Parts: sequence; C-alpha cells; structure tokens
Amino acid sequence: LRRNGVQSGRAGRIELTLRQPFVLDGEFFDAGPDGVTVAAGAPVVFVAA
Repeated sequence: LRRNGVQSGRAGRIELTLRQPFVLDGEFFDAGPDGVTVAAGAPVVFVAA
C-alpha cells in the first residue's frame, strides 16, 4: 500500500545496527557490538470479562 510516498510492509525479524544507546519504554539500553534483533514471537491472547 503506497500513500504519500510511504510503503508499508511487515517482517518477522529486523536486525538493527546501532552506534548509540537506545530507549525502550523509558529505559536506556546499550545495543552492544552485535546490534539489536527484533523478532515476532507467539501471538498473545487477551480475555476480557
């Protein structure tokens, strides 16, 4: 889907090479020499009463 020059997509895994610390949920983390890998896990099911 293209709109305003932006293309959307999805991936099961993304590898990031970061040279600076990054912030996740308000906390600072060091990426380390191997960078950061973000991967999809199993779906989470929420039950509402």
